[in-house]
Amino acid sequence: MTCRDYMIRNPPTMAADTMVGEAMVLLTSQRLFALPVADAIGTYCGLFGVYDVIGLLLPSGTAGGLIPDLGFMADDPGEIRDRLAEHAGRPIGPLLHDDLPTLHPESPIVEALFLLHKHRHPLAVVDADRRLVGLMTHWEALAALSSRPR
Repeated sequence: MTCRDYMIRNPPTMAADTMVGEAMVLLTSQRLFALPVADAIGTYCGLFGVYDVIGLLLPSGTAGGLIPDLGFMADDPGEIRDRLAEHAGRPIGPLLHDDLPTLHPESPIVEALFLLHKHRHPLAVVDADRRLVGLMTHWEALAALSSRPR
């Protein structure tokens, strides 16, 4: 069993100049935790996801664990929407996860399971030229254990 058999083929992608607001709409409409970002010729650049959007809405110290809880913040949806509006016109390029490993179509499912567990993030499937050919999520990897290749 390989990634080729179970990956999401030709997944929706975004460009590095996609704005945070547009990215959020695409992520929520596709119901994916993250989407790959590729350049004009399809070369994989990184991933951007819902946790990146959520991170923009919270105080900066939360990501590094410097703030143990948010008891000091008002539970005001309007304030959070305002924070989102502040970031909506910001390009996602500088926010990409470009340090995650990638998979290849011939990568075994067990490798995908290991990397998905280790990094807790969907992973891009790329060819030898780093062109995006698919996306491997936790769901596809688990489906590989209980079904036949697509």
